[in-house]
Amino acid sequence: GGLIKGNATMGQGGGIYIDEKRIRDTAEAVLSGGVISQNISNGDGGGIYNNGSLKLASGLVKDNVSEGDGGGIYNKKMLNLEGSLEIINNYKAQEASLHRVDNHIDNNLFLSQGSTLGFSGELDKNSQVGLTFEAEEIGNMIDGTDFARYISKFFSDDAGLKIVFEDGEVKLTAKTETPGETPDGTPGETPEETPGEKPDGTEDGFQQNDY
Repeated sequence: GGLIKGNATMGQGGGIYIDEKRIRDTAEAVLSGGVISQNISNGDGGGIYNNGSLKLASGLVKDNVSEGDGGGIYNKKMLNLEGSLEIINNYKAQEASLHRVDNHIDNNLFLSQGSTLGFSGELDKNSQVGLTFEAEEIGNMIDGTDFARYISKFFSDDAGLKIVFEDGEVKLTAKTETPGETPDGTPGETPEETPGEKPDGTEDGFQQNDY
């Protein structure tokens, strides 16, 4: 538990920096519960920079900002998730500032090329995690078997992409509109007809002929 808030660094990891070379007695760092919020990094990892093995067991990572990748979390090595997790509303900005709202993009959990995302336990049904990938081929970065069970808890930080599980592999694909749906995937509305008009707006009635 606990709160890590309002920290800043010129380097990596505004809130927490994890380095496998500095972890003693155990091969894995564990963060259980708590809130990591409103931290700033002028490098990567506004909330957390993970350069080792990290387990997140529940908690909230929100409203962190970085100038580099991973506004919420930058994962360089191994990250395991479990419990009730929200990694949302974190950003990458040209100038890292908690008060800056322009020139920023969603960047919640960033998975660098060669990193791994796994699951050390059950993921709660209310979990929400935004993902950004450095590599286009993401299948070898995620435990696909477990990820398929929790895929509804994840979303792409890129609004034009969606995360899918196909042919036993996790993939990023472009979003497409289904007929009758709006771009955000919600059902579209059928235009209302004015009495006496046809659906195309022309008057409904018989054609008058001159004899």
